[in-house]
Amino acid sequence: MTESKHTPGPWYIQPDRRYYVIYSEECGALADVQADLPKANAQLIAAAPDLLVALEELIAAPNKKRPAEVWEAARAAIAKARGVEA
Repeated sequence: MTESKHTPGPWYIQPDRRYYVIYSEECGALADVQADLPKANAQLIAAAPDLLVALEELIAAPNKKRPAEVWEAARAAIAKARGVEA
């Protein structure tokens, strides 16, 4: 695993009048998502650190029964999250 450069999770959502504020207890506000957009956008952003950890754990303990496409998709998502080429 590559060392993370992002703000560590967990990240949370705090509703505001015009925004969903994504924040961490360690660093405070990280991003704002307009409240007139689906809340699911904010939920996905807030879940990002957890999703990255889950994918890294999946890759670390491979199950040969899963199709190769699953592994490639997981590796590509990890690379995208880390800002590197897959």
